[in-house]
Amino acid sequence: MPQIVAEPGDGLPTYEVTARSGLCLRGGPGKSFETMTVMACGTRLHTGRERDGWIEVDLEGDGRVDGWAYGTFLRPVVA
Repeated sequence: MPQIVAEPGDGLPTYEVTARSGLCLRGGPGKSFETMTVMACGTRLHTGRERDGWIEVDLEGDGRVDGWAYGTFLRPVVA
């Protein structure tokens, strides 16, 4: 069952991937979880909870968690 980050359209923070070679989107908060995909540098996404430096990722802005990424490689997008 998909997890809910927040309600769609409620002003979720937007971030951008800064890792030059891309950033792994994992199935959970840690390197031991499966890599689901690699997000290209410059990919914009929304975030949710944080756990030990790992951050929930919502790629579509629909309020659902698509995976987890390490927060060091994300920067806020200023509107």
